[in-house]
Amino acid sequence: MKNLDTLKEQKKAIMQKINAAMKAGDDAAFQAAFDEFTEHLQEAVMMEAHGLVQETDSRILAGRGVRQLT
Repeated sequence: MKNLDTLKEQKKAIMQKINAAMKAGDDAAFQAAFDEFTEHLQEAVMMEAHGLVQETDSRILAGRGVRQLT
């Protein structure tokens, strides 16, 4: 799992790229920055979903009286 501060810094850098591209009117740079933003967003959502699955699995095992090894 990535550090939340690192993710925020990456998001801030991407948003700066998007703003710079919009101010410059550079469609190609905007598209590249927006693609980077969507990939970053997808990664964040997948990490959160994976965490929720792990939490649910741990609760189910605890409910059954089984200790999870890892």
